Amino acid sequence: MNCNMSRRDCITKTLLKAIENLKKKNKLFYSEAHFQHSLAWEIHSLVDNKTEIILERPFENKESKNNHIDICLEEDKKLIAAIELKYKTKSIDNYKKSNLNTNLKNQDAQDQARYDYFKDIERLECLKKDNKSFVGFALFLTNDHTYWTCPKANNSTCYEQFSLKDERLLEKEKYMWSKKTGKGTKKGRCNSIKLNGKYNLNWKNYLEYEEPKNKLGEFKYLLIKI
Repeated sequence: MNCNMSRRDCITKTLLKAIENLKKKNKLFYSEAHFQHSLAWEIHSLVDNKTEIILERPFENKESKNNHIDICLEEDKKLIAAIELKYKTKSIDNYKKSNLNTNLKNQDAQDQARYDYFKDIERLECLKKDNKSFVGFALFLTNDHTYWTCPKANNSTCYEQFSLKDERLLEKEKYMWSKKTGKGTKKGRCNSIKLNGKYNLNWKNYLEYEEPKNKLGEFKYLLIKI
């Protein structure tokens, strides 16, 4: 990867450029897999032939086993970057300016999606323990404004600690569900999450379409660098 900056800064610049390229194309995605492949293709177009792009790369360490990373970058068979993705949508009808020819799915279970994003950060931190030179990214793209706004009072008892509201600061601490959280919500997600870094949650504009009723035409993304 040819760049006059540090490797970490160079990789960050490349990822931001890839997102910007998708934005300029008014690119939306049918699914998270579609997002994954589209972003990987854009990154591929920006790096030299020494950099290999790998999807669903498996890894194991003491804390985590049988896990896969959505997008990895390697040079000389050495991991230099890892990207975990989340793509959550609310269904809307007006996609005249986008590449889609069908409606998006209406995805609920926002509390579980928040937990899973925290888990992505924890997983990337864990991976970094074994490879200090690599950089990790947790990327979340959505048109569901409840992710970047404050949780409603009647929901805060469930996912308050996993809130992704804009401008929130994540500290070095342990995050867990409220004691009142239902078993269905916590199924497969019972463990608390321990973060070792500090992260500012700053949502950025991605695309906006005409859908004034519920503002579901507004897409934003959250990108955290580990």
